[in-house]
Amino acid sequence: RHADAERALRRAIGYPPERSSEHRDLGVVLATLGREADAREEYRAAIAIDDDDPATWVNLGNLEARAARWSEALTAYRSAEARDSSYALALQGQVTALDATDQFEAAAETARRWLRKRPDDHKARLEAAGRLQRIGRTRDALAVARAGVARAPGSGDARVVLATIFDVQGRPREALRELRAATRLFRDPINRGQAINLLRGTMAAAPESIRVVARQDSVAEEERNAQRQRERRK
Repeated sequence: RHADAERALRRAIGYPPERSSEHRDLGVVLATLGREADAREEYRAAIAIDDDDPATWVNLGNLEARAARWSEALTAYRSAEARDSSYALALQGQVTALDATDQFEAAAETARRWLRKRPDDHKARLEAAGRLQRIGRTRDALAVARAGVARAPGSGDARVVLATIFDVQGRPREALRELRAATRLFRDPINRGQAINLLRGTMAAAPESIRVVARQDSVAEEERNAQRQRERRK
């Protein structure tokens, strides 16, 4: 199948005009086949024709990252961002490359830049908050996570991000509260099931005193919700 795609793309490249997209797509096929050197050559050919396509730069970055050529990967991802500053994959790739080379401060700041470009991207928010937590900026990490809930209070994903930061900061009661909220907010069974599993795991890992309080919190919350429903029906 990939071999057929390679043959078709090579035929297309043989007909003028030469297009960067054909070299880029051939690079993707070759990378899938594990032919890294050939893929790299095709990406370079695409860039030589048109170096303004951020997707080609990201593909090249991904290729270099898989080969653990982190300096080359970082250069490619930064080139992609220079062509499209809101391109999430370019920023995500930089975070990975910086983290792999122990540049944790830079990884955190890049994750924050990614979040500023995509404030509704919960993955970006988790990356930013988690990496700030990792370098000891606990207040900033919590502020980033809380901002997600403030921005989207009805989002289960935002609650999971906040719960994650509470959990790593040793605040299981607050983490459990947010996870309970997430289980109510998620409508699709997959995400809801994942949130329930996180809730059970966090509860199981919490000290007995916290589990007792969390159960009390849960009962009180259920009573408040029931009261709200009764008031709406009036």
